[in-house]
Amino acid sequence: MPKVTAAAAALVLVLALAGCGDDGGDASDRNNAADAGADRSTSAPDTPSASPEPLVAESPDTSDPEELFLAEARARLFGLGSATTIPNATDEQLLVAGHEACAALIAETPFTDVSVISGEERVQGSYLDSAAIASAGLLYLCPEMNGKTL
Repeated sequence: MPKVTAAAAALVLVLALAGCGDDGGDASDRNNAADAGADRSTSAPDTPSASPEPLVAESPDTSDPEELFLAEARARLFGLGSATTIPNATDEQLLVAGHEACAALIAETPFTDVSVISGEERVQGSYLDSAAIASAGLLYLCPEMNGKTL
């Protein structure tokens, strides 16, 4: 029993000493803060700093509908998270699928029936990846569909 007590006491001593040597930088931070305060009191009064420039929104380049489609399609697919079945689709594949979706919609295929991905299965009544692509296509690749009810 005395060996166990001695070992426990030694462990407590080691832990206590380990904690004494490391102040986590707090003491030096306090000293630096005090020194900085002393520097301020002897230097010239603070002058107002220049206001930061306001944030200004940049207008996207709307001249290329295919680039806009790709950005929109990727954002929608990303929004599906792990549910997407095509996380590595190339720009060319997405553009082909987008044009296929437009053709299907122009041919009056119901939106929930549009499937432009081979082997895609319905989830809650829709083809999720195809719906993401078709939605982006409606915005940027299917000018014939503007204003039409699906």
